[in-house]
Amino acid sequence: MQGKCPLVVNMEKIHIAFVMLALLVFSFGCTGLASDTENLLGTGGSTVVTREAGVPSAVAPGYAYSPSSTGSTNLAGTAQQDAMVIKTGTAQIDVPEGKIAERYAALQALAKQYGGETESSSYYESDSGKTQYVTVRINSSSFDTFTGRLSEIGTVKSFSSNSEDVTQQYIDISAKLTNLVASRDRLLALYNTTANLSDIIMLEKEIADVQYQIDSTTQQKLYYERQSAKATVSVTLSEPLPVVNKSLLDPFSQLVNIFIESLAAGVTLVVIAIGFLLPLAVIAFVLWKIAAWLLSKLRKR
Repeated sequence: MQGKCPLVVNMEKIHIAFVMLALLVFSFGCTGLASDTENLLGTGGSTVVTREAGVPSAVAPGYAYSPSSTGSTNLAGTAQQDAMVIKTGTAQIDVPEGKIAERYAALQALAKQYGGETESSSYYESDSGKTQYVTVRINSSSFDTFTGRLSEIGTVKSFSSNSEDVTQQYIDISAKLTNLVASRDRLLALYNTTANLSDIIMLEKEIADVQYQIDSTTQQKLYYERQSAKATVSVTLSEPLPVVNKSLLDPFSQLVNIFIESLAAGVTLVVIAIGFLLPLAVIAFVLWKIAAWLLSKLRKR
């Protein structure tokens, strides 16, 4: 086989070196492009522009960029979330005669001892007695102690309690809120970099929708926090009317009953008599008139 020309061999080496250099440049270019793409895209795949300190230079009109104010929760900490339990109780308490106002004040003072306060109260009077409806909120950790001392207010006629564990619901709400805040921040960052009017209008609508979900979810999260931090106890204070000794009224009531029964019997007899005698009286009157008329005719003859 004939040997190749040295010039041809050199050209082949140059060509191979050029191809390797091109592949190397392309490889670094792809790596840089992937890095830029990761900066542009969040973990959820939505477009976001990375800025210094993670804060966009501007935000959509009407929206303040303050992720810390949304109450978002770090997902890494939700695994160690303390148990959140909503506790409620209902009690029916009888108080001595004339003591309902005093015992109501005592109930308020007892609630304050456990970090509580009166949430609502209403008072009613009726023929059966006086009633005070009270709803108090106390520290959830003091629920058992507080309800155990309700017997100091009066005679506890009935009591019921309920505990609802909302830990998982709270974790889910916190995770949802975190994702919503992240989505809103990505949209805000993209809004700050776009100049297309149609894109701006579309982004403003999306930001408004996400912000509405953030506000709603934040309220749900706060509800769980407040309800689990404070227990609710509904108390009904009842003051019955004085008990009357009916034995003293028995003789009098018996005489009244006899009189009423006798009166009713007399009225019944009168009605029966009238009903029976009235037709006879009418007939007798008519016959008397006829007889008188006949007698007068006979005398004329």
